[in-house]
Amino acid sequence: MTSPFADQTAATGEVRSPKGEFLEGPGPQPPRLQIIHLLLWTAGTAVVLGAWRGQLNVPVDFGLIRVLVIIQFFTLAPLLGAGVASLGVWAYRASRGIPFPFQPGHWVLVTLGLETVLRAGAFTVWRGLFGESIFNSADIRFVVWAITRSSISLIGAGLFLTAAVRVRAGLPWKFFLGGQAAHASVNSLIWAVRAFIRSWWPQRALFAEGAVACVCIVLLFVAAAGDRRQRTHRDWMHWLGVITGLAAMLTHVAWIVIVQFL
Repeated sequence: MTSPFADQTAATGEVRSPKGEFLEGPGPQPPRLQIIHLLLWTAGTAVVLGAWRGQLNVPVDFGLIRVLVIIQFFTLAPLLGAGVASLGVWAYRASRGIPFPFQPGHWVLVTLGLETVLRAGAFTVWRGLFGESIFNSADIRFVVWAITRSSISLIGAGLFLTAAVRVRAGLPWKFFLGGQAAHASVNSLIWAVRAFIRSWWPQRALFAEGAVACVCIVLLFVAAAGDRRQRTHRDWMHWLGVITGLAAMLTHVAWIVIVQFL
C-alpha cells in the first residue's frame, strides 16, 4: 500500500511524492504525524527521564564527568523518548498487520527504544535486588550488571543486522545499519570482558568503539546525501530516527573523548 498522496507509475513501478520526489518503489503507507504520536513521545520521554533519575541518584562522585553525564542525559532524553514511543507504533501497526519498521530510520528508532527500555528495566530490577554494589567493579555482583549490559547491546546488534538485511534501501543505508550492528557488537564485547576481568579498563577498546561510531556517522551522511541527490522521499519518523541515531553516536564519541582526556 502506498501513500494516498503518491502517484504510482504502473509501467516502471516508480512512485513520486506531490513534489516530484522519488520514493523507493511501492511499500507500506508511512505513519502520519498525529496527536497520539506526540502523546506517546511525551510518555516515552517521561519513562527515560524517570529511569535516568534513578541512575543519577547513585551515590558516586564523578565530579565534572557527572555534570556532563547529566547534560547528556537531558539532551538525549527527548530523542530516546521518541525511540520508546516508536515501540508503541510498532505494536499498534503489527496488531493490524501493517509493516513497521520499514525504513532505515524506523529501525534506528525501534532499536534504540528497545535498548533504552531494557536498560531501564534491568537497572531497576538489579539495583532493587543488589543495591549500589552492581556499579562497583570490585564487587562480584557487578558481573550481573555487566552481563546484562552486554546482552542488551547484543540484542541491539541483532536488530541492526536484521535491518541491514531486510530494509528496502540503497547500499549506503545498509552499510550504515551494518555499522551500527558492529558498534553495538563492540560495546557488547567490552561489557562481556569487563564481567570476567573486572579490573580491566578497556582504553583501546573504547577508542575502537568510538572509531566505529565515527565511521557510522560518515556512512549516515553519505546515505542522506544520496537520498537528497536522488530525490528519495522518506517520512518524518525516518528522519527522527536518523537524528536520534546521530545524536546518540555524537554524544557517545564525546563521552569517550572526555573520559580519556579529562
